[in-house]
Order: sequence, then C-alpha cells, then structure tokens
Amino acid sequence: MSFVDLHGKNRKQIFEGVKTQLAFGERLMLSLVTLEAGSTVPMHSHPHEQAGFVLEGELDFTIGEETRRLKPGDSYIIPGNVPHGCAACAGHALVLDIFSPVREEYKT
Repeated sequence: MSFVDLHGKNRKQIFEGVKTQLAFGERLMLSLVTLEAGSTVPMHSHPHEQAGFVLEGELDFTIGEETRRLKPGDSYIIPGNVPHGCAACAGHALVLDIFSPVREEYKT
C-alpha cells in the first residue's frame, strides 16, 4: 500500500460519534479521526505508542493525570500502556493519530 485514497475509504466507528479512516503499513498506522460535537473517547490504554496532531476543532485531552485543551496545530505523544482519552468540546474535531505498531483490531 504505497498511496491511499482516504476519500474512497469507509469510516469505521470506534466509539459513539467517533469514526476513523485508516492507512497502514507493516509497522505504522495512520488514523484520521472525526469526532462529532460533544463526543468522547473514554479513558483507555493500549500497548501501542501513539502520536497525534489536531487538524480541526478543540479537544479536552487527558494523558495520564494531565488534561489540556488542544487546538489546531497542537500535538501529543502517548507512550504505550498510558491511560488517555478526550472530548470534542467546541463543535466537531478532526485528528490525525499515528500508531506503532499497527493496531490489528482496527483493521477488521
């Protein structure tokens, strides 16, 4: 998979009001996440390292014990197994998440 047309890909619902479109290789996954206004990603953790970049909207994002309001241009890096979650707080939000290794459960 060298080029990926996300416009032609279906969105997968991962939480209520939260959908993703995926592109992945052997060890890296991109997840373009759309959050509807008022939606949340509940606190959770996974062994994958995760980085992200806010493209649109605002999120109240919690990593471990710290919460910050993130706006377009803000980014984050979450080590594996660290609890995290977020809420779209000012309308919809669009985020690019990057995972390593690939989250196999998202591919189905």
